[in-house]
Amino acid sequence: MKRNLCNRLIIWAVYALLPLVMMSCNEVEVVKPNEFVLKGTIEGLNSPYMLYYYKQDNIWKADTIKVEDASFYYKKEIDEMTYMKINPKMESVVVSVEGGGYIPAMSSYINFFAIPGHVTEVNGHIKDFVAAYPSGNSENEDLAMLHKVLVPLSNEAARLRAGMNSEPNEQSQDKYEELMHQITDVKRHFIRGNPASVVSAYYLMDMITRRELKEEKAIELYDLIKEEQPESPFFEKLSQRIAGARAIKVNNELPEIEAVNVLENTRFSSSDLKGKYLLIDFWGTWCGPCVAEMPKIKEYYLKYEDKLEIVGVNNGDNISKILDYTSSKEYTWPQLMDKQEDFVYTSKFNVVGFPTKILVDPEGKIIYKKTGGGEEIFEMLDELLN
Repeated sequence: MKRNLCNRLIIWAVYALLPLVMMSCNEVEVVKPNEFVLKGTIEGLNSPYMLYYYKQDNIWKADTIKVEDASFYYKKEIDEMTYMKINPKMESVVVSVEGGGYIPAMSSYINFFAIPGHVTEVNGHIKDFVAAYPSGNSENEDLAMLHKVLVPLSNEAARLRAGMNSEPNEQSQDKYEELMHQITDVKRHFIRGNPASVVSAYYLMDMITRRELKEEKAIELYDLIKEEQPESPFFEKLSQRIAGARAIKVNNELPEIEAVNVLENTRFSSSDLKGKYLLIDFWGTWCGPCVAEMPKIKEYYLKYEDKLEIVGVNNGDNISKILDYTSSKEYTWPQLMDKQEDFVYTSKFNVVGFPTKILVDPEGKIIYKKTGGGEEIFEMLDELLN
């Protein structure tokens, strides 16, 4: 009797402990809502650490990810879903150019979405490019599906371009252009086939900013996916871009600009300037063509001061840099910062390159928009204002 009771107690104890054993074997990592985790193993990854760059308080910073036996584990706080590129610090994946320099290529990096509250695992191998793709959530699995096609093409295109620097020839140029068209087609095909994927919003935005698509095609793809897109930072920025593409067209009325003129710390309103032509100049001190033509902008600002107003929209510089630069050159027309009061002008006005100029007539109608430098805008001003 006692033996039977003892046996039953042992059996009961085993069954009671079994779920705990199973839980420990299948333990799920708990991640805080404001953190993400990246982990994985990449065959051939023999660097002691990897490096990734991120922007904090408008300043670029770097962080290291330790690597041991080709494996890594990294945890960091994050506010929102972010597309990240990590440099594995491996010479074999760098597309070097003879004589110095390198060709930037997505195939040289680990690419993934960092998502608050989620663990993302990246596994694969490294040879002459990073063939390692993310998993762990639907967003990264969609990204992996696309990148398994894009990354090898990107590597091939980058290495072909690097070779063309030392030995340019028509055959290589034709092949390179064919690869770039193929890359664009792969992205478009993915977007059309996956309208509900966050990846589609990210890549459509990316294609717009890289000028891979004409505005009409970008709007067409956006209209195809907009009803099925989940909320994400990428879709929000994409929607702003598309709204800008629709609004900032020749013959459209200029949307109202209300901001701070950082030169004088005073309020700026575009509606106050009606009755004169208005030239909006998107620029930055880091942009060679921008600063090269600013003396001529100053010349025209003084030449047509009774008929023409100019406002600069600076991208990439802080207030101190803008004040120092404009003061040293005696550029006195109003200056706005691109990101001001939650209003990003490059997105709202669909600016995809620098310099970009928009000319508005005295009634407030857009009569010119173009990216790049050149004499065209000055010739147009002479024709209109002389």
